[in-house]
Amino acid sequence: INIGHAFLWKHGVEHGDPSLSNVMYHPIRQCGVLMDFDLAAIQWLPLVPGTDKTGTIPYMALNLLCQEYWNGGVMRYYHHELEAFIWILVFVFFCFK
Repeated sequence: INIGHAFLWKHGVEHGDPSLSNVMYHPIRQCGVLMDFDLAAIQWLPLVPGTDKTGTIPYMALNLLCQEYWNGGVMRYYHHELEAFIWILVFVFFCFK
C-alpha cells in the first residue's frame, strides 16, 4: 500500500484519509490496496470546497489533532499520511486475532 501511496503523492495525488475502512487485501495479488479517493486532493484539479481538511480522527497524525489544523494553520505533509498507516497497523494488531 505504501509504495503505491508514495507514488501517487509524488505525482500530486494526496489521498487525505488513510483509514482502516479505506484499505483492503487483494487475495489474488496478495497485497494491500488503498481505495476511496473521492476526497483526494489532486494538484492539477481545482480543490472541491470542503475537502481541504479530511481524515478519520482515530488514524490521523497526532499533530493534526488540534484546532490550529482545522483552522488552516497546519500544513499537511506526506509524513502525516504515513503516520495514519502506522495507526492503522496499531489498530489491526490490537483488535484482530
